[in-house]
Parts: sequence; C-alpha cells; structure tokens
Amino acid sequence: MHFSTTYDVTPAIQDASVKQFFWHVLLRPKIGGIMVVFIALIVMFALDFPYKPWIVGFFTAMFLFLFVAWTKTYFQIIAQAREGLALLEHPKVEVSLDDSLIEYVSSTGTRRHRWEKIERIEETRDFMIFMAGKLPLLSLPKACFTSAVIDFMKEKTNPGR
Repeated sequence: MHFSTTYDVTPAIQDASVKQFFWHVLLRPKIGGIMVVFIALIVMFALDFPYKPWIVGFFTAMFLFLFVAWTKTYFQIIAQAREGLALLEHPKVEVSLDDSLIEYVSSTGTRRHRWEKIERIEETRDFMIFMAGKLPLLSLPKACFTSAVIDFMKEKTNPGR
C-alpha cells in the first residue's frame, strides 16, 4: 500500500495536537495515582490520629506540588509547540506512507520512521500519535486519512499483537 496526503499545520491543529497528547498520553495514565493521593488526603482530614497536622500537611503539599508541576508542564509544552510552529516557512506538510516507512516532509526538513521502530500509536479523538517509548515521534490529524489507512497504520505498528 502507498498513500500520500498534504495538509496545512495551523495554530489550531498544533494546539489541539499538543493538548490531546498531554491529556491522553501524559496525564491520563497518572490519574489513578493522583486520585489515590487526593482520596488519602480526604480520609486523613476525617480521621483523628497522632501527628495528623503533619501527615495531612505532607499529603496536601504533595497534591499541590503535583497540580502545579503538571500545570506548568502543560503550559511549557504548549509554548514549545507554538515556537516550533513559528519555525515553519510555510504551513504545508506532506505525509507519505508505504509498507516500509512513514515520511513527513515540512519546510524545516524530512522525517522518516520505519514501521518496526515505532512501538505504538496512541489514538486520540483527532490525532494519531506515533510513539517510541515515552517519546512522541509524530502526531498526524486523523481527518487526513481514510479509515482503511488508519487501520493500515495500526496494523504496521502492532504486527501480530
């Protein structure tokens, strides 16, 4: 199979891609741990035990630290993405894929990723995010692809799994 498409990377597409990556890939897997800390904090407020102020203070500080750290990270990622978008001479991007690789061509250069080097695809509402470990390699809008092409990409990144 060979498929090629062209689209414009707009600020709205860039922001949506980064936001969906942050919430779907970075934050969602950690929600369980954050909720455990939050529930433990609420339970500790209700119980009466020695050193309660110290323990409740510790968990409150930890929860606030997590909240501030994730909020700061979110805004830093958005700012970095907007800076990267400003580097493009023109917004047109061409994506080509075949049985051996996926190629992404923009005004700043060309990226080629062999399918076997892509560990998985994180699929959000609007994007296909190609991952290697915790590193996002490429984020492509699903609107540019037919369902057959999306199925092909999933199959190439998860052969036999």
